[in-house]
Formats: sequence, structure tokens, C-alpha cells
Amino acid sequence: MALGDLYRRKGAHSIARLYLKKSFEVINTVYGEEAIVPSMGNFLKLSGTLYSDMAEHERARDYFIESLILFREAYGKDHHHVYVANTLYDCAKTAQRECEYFEAEKYYKASLKNYTATPGANHHRL
Repeated sequence: MALGDLYRRKGAHSIARLYLKKSFEVINTVYGEEAIVPSMGNFLKLSGTLYSDMAEHERARDYFIESLILFREAYGKDHHHVYVANTLYDCAKTAQRECEYFEAEKYYKASLKNYTATPGANHHRL
């Protein structure tokens, strides 16, 4: 997955997608079926980032929303997980780039709510 992200940052999007796809296969093989949903969520999120980098924001948003659905499925109704918060943030950035400010605000607020409610090692509820 790191190689996919590296190639994405270099602008080699087709190579990046190949590495991202392969990372999903490796995670599935090594960690089994319980890792399928979260790893597929990461794959979709990184795919959304690829399309966002290429200024294909509508396509990016589709990937981010699919990722969000999978993360919520993986982490339950509570939804307070950093992957959910990060993906909501990506949805907000994409909406903002498309000048959909009402949507962007909605996603930013949902992301903030998730970040502040996500427990961590030094978590203090705000």
C-alpha cells in the first residue's frame, strides 16, 4: 500500500493502482477474511485520492463514499474510528473543490465529530 501511495505522489497513477490492488490481495492472504472489509476500505480511499490528484473529483467522491460505507460496516454503528474520520474529511475536501460548500461543511462537521470522539492513546474527550 505504501508503494501505491508513493507512486501516486510521483504522479504515476496507473502503477499506483496496480500496487494498491496487489496490497489488497496480500492483506487478504496474510490476515484472512476478517481483514477484507477494512483493507478494501483503504483500497477504495486511496483510489479516491488517486482520482482527486487527477482532478477527477466526482469519481474521487464515489470512491470515498464507498470507502466510508465499508469502514462503517467494519467498525459498527458507533463510527468513531480514525478511518471513518479521515474518509469524511476526504469527502469534505472533494466537495469543497467542486464548490459544493453545503456538502463540504456537512462532511467537515461529521469528520470533526468523529475525530473528537475517536479514542486514542492520549485521548481526552473535548
